This record gives sequence, structure tokens and C-alpha cells, in this order.
Amino acid sequence: MEMLVVKQTEYGAGKGVYARGVVRERAEVFIFSEQVVSWAKATHRTIQTGKNCWLEPAKESYGHYLNHSCSPTCGFQLPNKIVALREIKDGEEITIDYSTIVHTPKWEMDCCCPSSQCRKLVRSFPKMPAEFQKKYQEFNSWAYSRKK
Repeated sequence: MEMLVVKQTEYGAGKGVYARGVVRERAEVFIFSEQVVSWAKATHRTIQTGKNCWLEPAKESYGHYLNHSCSPTCGFQLPNKIVALREIKDGEEITIDYSTIVHTPKWEMDCCCPSSQCRKLVRSFPKMPAEFQKKYQEFNSWAYSRKK
């Protein structure tokens, strides 16, 4: 049985990826993508891994339906994996914090995720507070910024 399913969210975000069964902490949930594109071809579904380097998920892949949460169940791990930040329960949505995967300084988006920790505004990793950057350093998508 497939351990993931794509279905409609209950909070108005379109479709999302959900666990079918328990996913253990630190487990690889899925490979986001192997297709690298430039900024000119990047979409709102991409993950930024460098100055002009973005991973674009295939249409209908799990990555295509990966939603944001200010209290994510998963994180991004280089080079292209989505991994569980904690144990994920059966039926729980697979989410990441978009602030960990965008490094363009001026980027931001309004947030209306269902998390009680919702920040209302999602900003790029460099614009996030030092505590946030430290907490998610291992799940930061831009390899260069890890070396600082």
C-alpha cells in the first residue's frame, strides 16, 4: 500500500499530501524532484537550492501538492528529500514551512494555514529571525547558506 495519498484539504488550500499510516521521525517521506530549473522557469511550486537553481516537481507528483504550514510535519533535506520532523500520524497532512525553501530576500506571501502558530506572513529564510534560522538550519534548502 502506498504510504501517501493526495486529496482535497479541509481548509481551502486545494489538494494536499496526506500520510496513510504512521511515518516515523526523520524518515524520508518522498523525493521532491530531480528536475533543476532556472529562475526564469521556476513556479510557485519550486524549491530554491541556489542563486539561480530551483527544483521543479513533476505535475501530479507529491511535490506538486506539498503545502505550507507554520507548524510543518516535514522539512526539506538536501539534495531533494522531504523528511519527517517528528512522528506523523495516519491521516495527517505532509507539510513544510515555505520559509525554509525560498531565499530570495524580497519574497513573502500571506499565510492562512490552520496552525495555531500561524505567522500570517511567510518570508524568505534570510528574513526570518535568528531563532528560526537556527531551528531549521538542517532543513534549509540553500546549500551555500549552510556554510556561513
